[in-house]
Amino acid sequence: PRTRIIIASVVNMAKRLGMQTLAEGVETKEQYEFLLEVGCEKLQGFLFGRPERLIRTPEGCYFKKDSDGTKIMETPARRRYYSKIGKVNMLSPTPMEEEILQEKNRLPITVLETTDTGEIHFLYGNEAYKRFLHSVKIETLEAAQKRSNEQYLAENTAFLRLARRAEAAGRMQGELLINGVLFNTDIMFITREGDRAAFLTIVKELGQRSSEKQIQGISVAEEYLLGAYFRIDLFDENGTVVNLYLDADQRKLTDLDSDSVRLVRQYAERYICPEESESFCAFYDMDSILERVKQNGGHHVTKFFHSAIEGERGKLQNYTIIPFKVMQRWNYLSLCQYPEIPPREILEELIGME
Repeated sequence: PRTRIIIASVVNMAKRLGMQTLAEGVETKEQYEFLLEVGCEKLQGFLFGRPERLIRTPEGCYFKKDSDGTKIMETPARRRYYSKIGKVNMLSPTPMEEEILQEKNRLPITVLETTDTGEIHFLYGNEAYKRFLHSVKIETLEAAQKRSNEQYLAENTAFLRLARRAEAAGRMQGELLINGVLFNTDIMFITREGDRAAFLTIVKELGQRSSEKQIQGISVAEEYLLGAYFRIDLFDENGTVVNLYLDADQRKLTDLDSDSVRLVRQYAERYICPEESESFCAFYDMDSILERVKQNGGHHVTKFFHSAIEGERGKLQNYTIIPFKVMQRWNYLSLCQYPEIPPREILEELIGME
């Protein structure tokens, strides 16, 4: 409709002139969503509330709750912070360099806020970004928001790391992996206020040439991984397990059974020293793995055990479990290797060396 084009043009022009934007008379959710899409900075109207005399204005209009639930007033510093975010022109095809006019941007753009405690908040995402989310099997911005605060996900740690670099350098690019889809993200630092910072991000699929190079690189990495580990298994949240790789004097027990609890018990009885068997089974308790990862403050758990295989009895082995999420389901990658040179402190603690 012509009205939308006119409004989008006015918002775009105002942004290019460095002016702030305010839309009055917003009455419907459809109007709200359109104005949000074109990047209008402030909105007011009956959709949000009826006019009230100052003496009757409810406390909730003055205050909002901070992350810890404390009621706070918007400070001048916080107002300046959001004003800088509002100056980003979502209608420009090059919002990081500001340019041409159009009603809606085809680039997947989002504005994200991070906190010093590691939280990620979506402040804005255009329609192109919502289509991108669908392409990585995330249905809505709300689902993306929920996923962004799952601290066990490597994608969130990777983004926060890129964001810190972008704040230091002004802008940063890198690759992220979500639900098995690899893509490039361009992050530009907008502003910081206290413990929170805002970033403009653009995501894009990797070109065919880049994809071919990365596929070749992944193949090289796979060869290295297969050489570094003697066994790789994949557990899932349903309690089943499948063996992905085996290069050891062991039976492929997953051909006999797929129940992870029974298989871990059988493995411990056959291939782990008897005095460590119970500890091994406890280590592979998948019901507690996420809590243990959280307690460790990392993204995996690892432990050393001794082999009971004839010919290498007592040989030290390193077992690592890495949880990751695909299509809203938890999976657990189990990696087993022989450490080349164990650190002395590990030997002293786990082997009992004096």
